[in-house]
Amino acid sequence: MNNLKVEKNVRPRRSFIFTPGLRPDMFPKALASGVDMVCIELEDGIATKDKDEEREKTLKLFSKKQKNDGVERLVRINSLREAFGIADIQAILATDTPPPALMIPKVRNPDEIVLLDNLLTEKGHDTRLHIIIETNEGLSECACVRRWLGF
Repeated sequence: MNNLKVEKNVRPRRSFIFTPGLRPDMFPKALASGVDMVCIELEDGIATKDKDEEREKTLKLFSKKQKNDGVERLVRINSLREAFGIADIQAILATDTPPPALMIPKVRNPDEIVLLDNLLTEKGHDTRLHIIIETNEGLSECACVRRWLGF
């Protein structure tokens, strides 16, 4: 876990909104809504037939420089243990303008995050990771990592 960056400075976030990747027109509206975080959704509620189109439209939003307006922008990808999650990561690694942050769902162990961090670092992407623990297995692993990191 040598490359894994752990930010110990906590930035309060009071509000959060999701926008669907298939509706890029909603992204500017969400950014202007006054929330602290806007997340473009690639995972939940997206039909299998729409995943590729949604990914393409989402990544296109980040092809232009984003404003420094205090709103955190992130993309919730599919689980790294699923084909759609692998496709999400491949597309992110293939772009020169990745999202500034990724939300990683259904994380079960630290190896998933270390692998993703290594791939992003190798490509030169300075992308923050938001980890979602959704299983007992993931929570148990989280407690072990927390002790290992010393907090």
